[in-house]
Amino acid sequence: MKRTTGWFFSALFLLAFEACSRRDRERPLIQLLNFPEDTIWLRTGDTLHLTLRFSDNEALAQYKIDIHDNLDGHDHPKMYRARPWSRLIIGSLVGRDQVITEIIPVYDSAAAGPYHLMVRAVDKAGNEANFILKNLVIKNTYDTLPPHLNIIQFPSDGATLTGPFPIELQLSDDNSGLFMIKTRFTQPHNQAFHATIDTLHVQPLTYTYQKNFSIPSWFTSGEVILQIDVFDGAYNRKSIKRNFYLNM
Repeated sequence: MKRTTGWFFSALFLLAFEACSRRDRERPLIQLLNFPEDTIWLRTGDTLHLTLRFSDNEALAQYKIDIHDNLDGHDHPKMYRARPWSRLIIGSLVGRDQVITEIIPVYDSAAAGPYHLMVRAVDKAGNEANFILKNLVIKNTYDTLPPHLNIIQFPSDGATLTGPFPIELQLSDDNSGLFMIKTRFTQPHNQAFHATIDTLHVQPLTYTYQKNFSIPSWFTSGEVILQIDVFDGAYNRKSIKRNFYLNM
């Protein structure tokens, strides 16, 4: 088996269609043999062992393993060294049935939180297999505890809101410091939402979060949901979520 990296996976499809018969329309098959569950739990410093079986009616060609974070695409801590983890592995396949093992270390500096593992494959005729998608959850061994959140002022669950309302939270963290506060205000019945992100670049161990929250003008009367997520430098998260009724 020959492994390559940095080669754009989809380019194989064009080459395969030009070089091979168009009569083969059968997709190859991927099986992840050692992780039947939907979610794989890991810690920083662990090693992810994947045993994969690929099969095809005529001839296999190539596979791709893509690991990437599901951390909302925001910037990440500057002081503590935790960073989103990612891996891209592309390898060649031969014959009609092949089992491969990939041993993938999780960086010591990997940010805690959710990730995705995706496995794809194509045969020599350019047919693409139905991909495998697994959830990965990583705990950072340097800092395993989420921030602490104490409510000073916050509307009670089920309250009726008619205008701006104050929020005050006392936040603290034990180790890597407070990094980011994400506020998301949503209205399910009309798919409206409003989100803000506050980044604490100095990552203090304690912080008082105060905000006079204004209701967006595009919201209408009805149920609304407010969720605040507090992240520390290792990307551990503490959340508070409340359902309200908005009377416009």
